[in-house]
Amino acid sequence: MTYVSVLSERAYREWLEAWEWYEEKQQGLGDRFKEQVLIALAFLKRIH
Repeated sequence: MTYVSVLSERAYREWLEAWEWYEEKQQGLGDRFKEQVLIALAFLKRIH
């Protein structure tokens, strides 16, 4: 069975806000955060 990850508009906005916060702390940190979120979503797709 194949699953599709869907983020609500609110979750997506919060993800972008978090990305911006991390980028303000250190350039590139937001991208590392984004990568980890995508890895977590991919993991969730695999285990369900």
